Amino acid sequence: MNRRSRSTRDSLDLLLDTVCNAFGGIVFISILIVVLLNLTSTQRRVTPPTPKAQAELMLLQSAAHLKQEQLQVLRNSVKQIDSIDEQFVDPDANSLASQLEELVSDHHALEAEQAEVTLAIASGQTEINKIATALSVLDRKLNDTRSDISDAQRRLDAEIAARSRTSSLPKQRTTDKRLVGFLLKKGRLCSIYRVDRAGQLVLNDLECQIHDLGNGSRSITARPGAGLEIASGNGKQPAVTGRFSQFDNTRDFLAVVVWPDSFSLFETVKRAIVAEKFEYQLIPWPTGDRLLLGSSKGPQRVQ
Repeated sequence: MNRRSRSTRDSLDLLLDTVCNAFGGIVFISILIVVLLNLTSTQRRVTPPTPKAQAELMLLQSAAHLKQEQLQVLRNSVKQIDSIDEQFVDPDANSLASQLEELVSDHHALEAEQAEVTLAIASGQTEINKIATALSVLDRKLNDTRSDISDAQRRLDAEIAARSRTSSLPKQRTTDKRLVGFLLKKGRLCSIYRVDRAGQLVLNDLECQIHDLGNGSRSITARPGAGLEIASGNGKQPAVTGRFSQFDNTRDFLAVVVWPDSFSLFETVKRAIVAEKFEYQLIPWPTGDRLLLGSSKGPQRVQ
């Protein structure tokens, strides 16, 4: 039913075009006749038309009459087609055909819009793929970094384990032994006292010097360049051990005053003290403070 309606409509359009063309030809011929008549009206009053002109006029009139007949026939045909269309074509079908054309047009528009959306989605998917690739690269780098951190942590733990040792707090006790002092400063070990021939402790003025501060106060300092230079390391140093051999570990204990610039060397001195089986006392001393010389009274705490 729809095909028939569309075919009928196309036939009507062609018929209307033909009618219009024929009518236009008739109008053109009529205008041409009027123009020729105006041009020849004056001549016609003076002289009668020639046989040739009369023949042409008759031919034109005949053609005009023929065109009018054809126009009338076409008009009758259009009327017949309209009546046939009214008989066989349902008006609802025409409405449905119009709606169908609109739906087809909308369908084409939706297809075009779908193509645009699909293209936009494809472009967005491309960007998403790029981002996913970049994230994958970052994940690999992150995993590599974590692995490097783990390796560095293991190496650090191994280094800490290699350079660390477990120690306990030293046990202190009191003693009534005689104090023998030493100064550990600027990497050199100086003895404050030495043992004379009578076995008594006397000031070792070769390595230390006394300063009178007045009011009975005295301070003691190491002489520059004097004493024994202490080398760092874990090896045995007989020279350090020999510094303590003149003292008696059964009646003397060693007190070592250590300045911050030589605190790392005290471990070497301590090993020599322990090797000689002396009790000892560590006295950290701040830089810039004077070391006063006095006599110790009462028991001393030693290690």
